[in-house]
Amino acid sequence: MGGGGGGNPTTVTFTFKGAAPTAVAAQIGSGSFKAETVSSGAVSLSIPDGTTKFAVAYVCPSVAVMAGGTQVGQNTNETIVEASTADGTSFTVTCYTIPASTESGTLTGSVDASAISGANYTAVVAANGSFGNETFGSGATSNFSLSMPAGTDRVGLAGYVYTSGPFGANSVWTLAALRNFDGVTVPGAVNGGSTVALGAADAVTQESITYKNVPQDYHAPTTLAEYIWSGGGGLQLSNGATSQYPAVPAAAAKSGDSYLFSAAAHSGTGSGVVAISTLSAAGPVTFSFPPPWT
Repeated sequence: MGGGGGGNPTTVTFTFKGAAPTAVAAQIGSGSFKAETVSSGAVSLSIPDGTTKFAVAYVCPSVAVMAGGTQVGQNTNETIVEASTADGTSFTVTCYTIPASTESGTLTGSVDASAISGANYTAVVAANGSFGNETFGSGATSNFSLSMPAGTDRVGLAGYVYTSGPFGANSVWTLAALRNFDGVTVPGAVNGGSTVALGAADAVTQESITYKNVPQDYHAPTTLAEYIWSGGGGLQLSNGATSQYPAVPAAAAKSGDSYLFSAAAHSGTGSGVVAISTLSAAGPVTFSFPPPWT
């Protein structure tokens, strides 16, 4: 347990989801970073009375970068979280799980999102706990034959609204509808090969987003919203939500699923602030931005 001191210290806990970090260090106040040990998936810090600031640095395991079933590189993420006791005493951070296998099979099917207002793209997302994939197809209808994780998969068939900025810049994908299928055998076909026609019961609902403490002279914030499946995998809800985000329909939600949000605001000079939040079920989400570094 990092930190120390007399009086009435405050205990701050960082819980790690996904893969275990390969290294963790913590800073209390203006002290030096010291190595920490992860115990039962978490690190606890003791913040002395009179001290408010702390930081946790962690390194995630390298994750293979795949293209066409072939590893073309690897990514290693190193993150530093700086906060104060005013931000809370319980934090959850994630290292992406390393897939146990990239074995894939062919998943076939047909999806029709033409009854969903504004939907101009379809998507197929599949995961079986060890590996996941999401693939987009142009148009509101799609016959697909895709490489997806082999085994017994959870599969989502979705309709998206795609909005592109000038010359394709600042493109935004927003979920419009989703149908969930459990226990799909891959290689195999979704829905026995019959077309899945998305309708009103598959349409998303809208939940509000509130931003607080946006730094002066910063641009209006936007939010990356994701839906995380309980058994691994998930899908993007929006990569550019502003005042609302799309919540998945009740029939497509399962116990243990969650929402992950990352809101960001930027200045004209390239500086930025980020706030992250999670929800166990759909509902309004509020972000309080930290003050920007000088």
